[in-house]
Amino acid sequence: MELYDPYANQWSLGPPLPFTDTLFFSATLLYSGEVLVTNDGGQAALYDPSTNTWNTTPSITVGRAEPSATLLHTGEVLLVGGSSSSPRAVERFTR
Repeated sequence: MELYDPYANQWSLGPPLPFTDTLFFSATLLYSGEVLVTNDGGQAALYDPSTNTWNTTPSITVGRAEPSATLLHTGEVLLVGGSSSSPRAVERFTR
């Protein structure tokens, strides 16, 4: 994973993603400052920039390649669409 620092206008290496399948994923910035990452294998993890570490979360129900991930005003993330075995599946991720 690479991190961008807009103040320094430079990129740096961050900790590696906690899953091996990193080809098709989504990343969503949460209100807490953490980043939720999901992949097409159904895995999910939270990146905490304050500690520069990954924290595991429960897996998502349906793995999706390139879904739409939308942060709701409640703090939940709505995962919709993308390529999956269940194309009509909609899921809410709650922290």
